Amino acid sequence: ELGPIPEALTHSSAEELAEAWDRAAAGALNRVVPLRPLIRRGSRAAPWFTRELGEMKRLKRRLESSWRISRSDSDRALVRAHVRAYLVAIKAEKRSHLTALIASSENRPAALFRVTRSLLHRDAREDPLEGRAEDFGQFLYDKIAQIREGFNFISDGPAEETRTGLETVIWEEFDPVTLEDVDRLLGGLRATTCLLDPCPSWLVLA
Repeated sequence: ELGPIPEALTHSSAEELAEAWDRAAAGALNRVVPLRPLIRRGSRAAPWFTRELGEMKRLKRRLESSWRISRSDSDRALVRAHVRAYLVAIKAEKRSHLTALIASSENRPAALFRVTRSLLHRDAREDPLEGRAEDFGQFLYDKIAQIREGFNFISDGPAEETRTGLETVIWEEFDPVTLEDVDRLLGGLRATTCLLDPCPSWLVLA
């Protein structure tokens, strides 16, 4: 509800009344449905894309826009020269970023393998989930069998009742551990080349 017309606007012109009505309507609408700022979520820039490259890209677009309008040979030459310089700058930034990334991953084999694989297999875009469920199922089955072999259980029951040896074990007490102990154990793990190994056998046995 916009309410009655104020007395100050009783003898106003039609334009002033229309502006006052627009302001009152906008205020009422804003009270019912408040305006929220529009958040633009642009695409994520590459880690090697610096601010200087962004300036060069914007300049390239301005030069291209000028050339499309003028269609002159001089503007075309400027565009081509700037594009060549832009590509050289991109190549240099990529080389610098990858060199620093490899140096920082020197003591992390898993990260180093990921960087090397991304550089060697750029065109191979296979589905990362293809065959992963079957591989993980088989790997988990083998892992459980390997862990079971590490347990030494003694059972007096019939052979048919001790198929795996695990169903006769009852854990009655546990040693309490703190978050610091868990962090220390997990922090002492070493990276392996097997991506499907979620938990090493020695940690389960410990």
